Amino acid sequence: ENNQIKLLISDLKKRTEALRGIFDLEAKEDRLIEVERELEQPGIWDDPNHAQALGQERVGLELIVKGLKDLIESSIL
Repeated sequence: ENNQIKLLISDLKKRTEALRGIFDLEAKEDRLIEVERELEQPGIWDDPNHAQALGQERVGLELIVKGLKDLIESSIL
């Protein structure tokens, strides 16, 4: 039984690493920072369409980053 648990943990770690590569968490986090900085710029609302698109992108990135982090944390525990 102990061996099965170790094998399961090992398998989960491998899957987590694969997911990190597929979803590229680091790139998503970097892009989220870029978008947030852009949204903080004075005059961002001079182009409301661009500002709105950035806001939507930020929301999507926040959901993805949080979801991936939650998945990674749950697979490590």
